[in-house]
Amino acid sequence: MHVSYVKLFRDDEGIVRDTQEANGEIRNFQHQIELLKHALEREMNTVTDLRELLNTVRRIAYELNEEILKDTDAKTKE
Repeated sequence: MHVSYVKLFRDDEGIVRDTQEANGEIRNFQHQIELLKHALEREMNTVTDLRELLNTVRRIAYELNEEILKDTDAKTKE
């Protein structure tokens, strides 16, 4: 279904002097662009969350590794 939008340009006396038409596809494209922008924003937020999670996991792994090395070093010295 195609909907046409017509903009009328009138003079001071109200007489139509010019028209401008826009096919409904343009509005559909604009709507799709907005949907894609929102989807991209959600994906960017997901990536940010995953990056924060990865950093947390790396920190925990590093701390656990340090504890294991301390325990191993303490047992080696005994």
